[in-house]
Amino acid sequence: AITKDYDGCCSGIPIRQQLGDYKNAKIVGHMHFLNLAKEQPDIHITSVSPGGVGGSFAGGAHFPVKQLMASVPCIFRCLCVTHAFSPEVATQIGAQRYVDVMTGEPKWPTGSMLL
Repeated sequence: AITKDYDGCCSGIPIRQQLGDYKNAKIVGHMHFLNLAKEQPDIHITSVSPGGVGGSFAGGAHFPVKQLMASVPCIFRCLCVTHAFSPEVATQIGAQRYVDVMTGEPKWPTGSMLL
C-alpha cells in the first residue's frame, strides 16, 4: 500500500505532488479491480476513466492549474491534457466513454483499465 505522499521527480512543486498522488490513487484502484476480476472470473469487470475533462480536479488543483483552468481552459487542449477546448464538451466526451463501455458486448478482457 502507499503510505506516504508522492515523492518522485519534481515533487517539490505542489502541482507535481498532487498529480503524483492522483496517479498513485488510480493505480491502487485499478489493482483492486484487477484482483477482483481474477477472483470473480464469471463477472466482467472493467475500470474506466473519463480522461482529461478538467472537471472537479481543476477546482482543487494547485497554482497555476486552478487559475489557468478558470480563465483559459483552452490552453489545456493545446497541451493535449483535455479532450476539447471547452470543459463542457470535454465532459460530454468523457461521459460518452462510460456509455460506450457499458453498452454492447465487452470489447476488452475482464480486468482491463480503459483510459
